[in-house]
Amino acid sequence: MGTSQGRSFLDSRWGKSLILGRASPKSNGAAKPNAAAKPNAAAKPNGSAKPNGAGRADGAHRPIGTSRKSGHQPSSQAVLTEQAQRFVMQYHEENPASGTPRDRLSQVRHEIDSTGTYTHTGAELAFAARVAWRNSNRCIGRLYWRSLRIRDRRDVRAAAEVAAEAITHLREATNGGRIRPVITVFAPDLPGRPGPRILSQQLV
Repeated sequence: MGTSQGRSFLDSRWGKSLILGRASPKSNGAAKPNAAAKPNAAAKPNGSAKPNGAGRADGAHRPIGTSRKSGHQPSSQAVLTEQAQRFVMQYHEENPASGTPRDRLSQVRHEIDSTGTYTHTGAELAFAARVAWRNSNRCIGRLYWRSLRIRDRRDVRAAAEVAAEAITHLREATNGGRIRPVITVFAPDLPGRPGPRILSQQLV
């Protein structure tokens, strides 16, 4: 039984999550979201690059995500917007009943432009969690990804309430001895407002 402080995928909007069951869903390139979270920063040079002309083509040590001509590096907001768009498109492709993604894409772009982040709907959060588990190649239990139960507790922030939800998580996951996969998602970090922190790597 363990916990994971995972990130929503693609956009990191998962926030902190408790996972208990057959396996802990970890994203392996799935469209994440969060969940809620901070966009991946473009990679920085590791400082070991040789001077230009020292055995490698010009631009070989250019930071990931930069332009060959200008060296321009996209902003974190631009990266988040791109990730969010890919996630929304994947969600609608795999859930045709949700309709066309046009309105949702417009809403997400506006929210990111206004606040620097965006919030997953309940349906998007559940989809993100299940797909992250589905795409976890090293997890032998991922065949059960469709049965993952999502406890959306992004509205819980007080320490006492977080602790109470952790206990409830254990009860629901252990299920009287019939273990079932459950994930509890708490509030993500927001600009200027960090989410709950769970320091322990295990609940029991």
